[in-house]
Amino acid sequence: LFSRPVAGLYPPASTIKPFLAAAAIDENIIDPNTVLYTEGRIVVPNPFDPNHPAIFKDWKNHGPVDMIEALAVSSDVYFYTIGGGYGAVKGLGVERMHDYLQRFGIGQRTGIDLLGEAEGLIPTKRWKAETYPNDPLWRVGDSYNMSIGQGWLLSTPLQMARATLALARGGELLQPRVMRSAASLSSRVSISAPALEIAIRGMRAAVIKGTATGVASIRPLVAAKTGTAEVNKSGRTHSWFIGFLPVENPELVLVVNMENGPAGNLVGATSVAYEILKWFSTAFVDKQL
Repeated sequence: LFSRPVAGLYPPASTIKPFLAAAAIDENIIDPNTVLYTEGRIVVPNPFDPNHPAIFKDWKNHGPVDMIEALAVSSDVYFYTIGGGYGAVKGLGVERMHDYLQRFGIGQRTGIDLLGEAEGLIPTKRWKAETYPNDPLWRVGDSYNMSIGQGWLLSTPLQMARATLALARGGELLQPRVMRSAASLSSRVSISAPALEIAIRGMRAAVIKGTATGVASIRPLVAAKTGTAEVNKSGRTHSWFIGFLPVENPELVLVVNMENGPAGNLVGATSVAYEILKWFSTAFVDKQL
């Protein structure tokens, strides 16, 4: 019995991937056209016990992917690599991931004119050391978890809506309002237009051929990203959808979080998003006429 859009805290899962993709471009971590040959997992050697390496699995073996394809199919291995680093790719690391997610307003109150707004959390090395004094070291696995929106990262649906709007509007980070007044410009995200363009192209590819094909028939055209947040080791998941339409000059940003929703993209939050977008598209077409 509380307002989940403003006070519900959830791991954002793969919905943060477009924002980290843009960050990786501006930080020269990887060229978006570079193809990474993923194999369904990353194996990190264990210097203390070579027979027991750390294995970080993908949800599927996606094979060779560039940035747009990785966003479309939601390749975890690709984002492990650009987030935490692997092989020749250094990775953003926890500090830069924290910086860019914060730039988009994730893990921060939006300032909406409602009571009870939660702040969220973007973990740092210092936060882990203070919170887990018995295991204070920030490990590469922590960065890998963070790079796919898992681990300790927490956000509200409203924060994700605001971040998605900033992505769609060229970096404008707005302060939302419920009262009858226009949302005001809070700040502008320090990120390049080409980086935002690639992120949006990846979200559009997700609708055309990737994890968000459940809204492919909607007109005007939609750009979207899905996410499935694992809830600790309970086996439960939260199902996410973020998106906007039209792709050019967007008029609607939509975020759906199905608490304890199904993991399948076509039967989880995307199916709910389809019904909402179908209703909106009818109203949009009528307005154009």
